[in-house]
Amino acid sequence: MSELLLVPALKAIDEATIVLHLSKNLSANADRITYLRQAQQGFQTALTELNELQDVLERQDRETWQVWYGEAERGLEKVEELLEDLGGD
Repeated sequence: MSELLLVPALKAIDEATIVLHLSKNLSANADRITYLRQAQQGFQTALTELNELQDVLERQDRETWQVWYGEAERGLEKVEELLEDLGGD
């Protein structure tokens, strides 16, 4: 698989992960919710990008795809748990 195919999804995961971590340093719940929604959108974007690649991947590339898909899923789950806890879901 050309690593270039993964670039948009990996960029979205990176950005969402950074925003998620930055949200932890905010004291105001409204600010945290705003950051968490940005992270949520980033992880959703990554999953969309990865879903679009699923059909074009060779069998040997599926493992790499699964690793990044799992990373995006876990990030999205974490964000949604935090949003629920803050009442921002």
